[in-house]
Amino acid sequence: MNTNNEKNASALVRKPSSAVEKAALGAKLILSGMVADALALEKKARPPRIIVVDDELLLLELYEVLIRACFKNATVLTFDDGERAWQEILRTAPDLLITDMNRLGLNGAKMLPLLARKKVRFPIFVVSGTATEKDVRECAGSELNVSFMSKPFDVEVFKKYLETTLKTHHSP
Repeated sequence: MNTNNEKNASALVRKPSSAVEKAALGAKLILSGMVADALALEKKARPPRIIVVDDELLLLELYEVLIRACFKNATVLTFDDGERAWQEILRTAPDLLITDMNRLGLNGAKMLPLLARKKVRFPIFVVSGTATEKDVRECAGSELNVSFMSKPFDVEVFKKYLETTLKTHHSP
């Protein structure tokens, strides 16, 4: 005689250990994929963070206007003092550093070798009215991702550089 309890009865059957290991591996792969996807979404959602260092205040304002024309939600941190900029870089690496070469204190010529020693991976854009590209390359070494533009510069070329660099390295 069958009762409802007998029809709905279930039994636990031990799976072979190889099946459990395969299931655990599959779960790990799924979880690691989900974590990678979440991190990629977070990175895409975050606006670019750009540090600009120049002792000419008018140029700092111009850089910020140009950056915001290309990336409205960008976080733009401007510094006329290389030491303060360096502390910010040590705190959190930017998606892009824009710096001049010549200023009092921690100038670009001193900062580039420090960045090379730290083996930073973010792009660096050096804009200078007195230094040459050769000067910049000598200070930076071969490991840094450095681009150079002389002052005065073409605004459209600067904006194109911003868009290309941040799309390649930030993917907002």
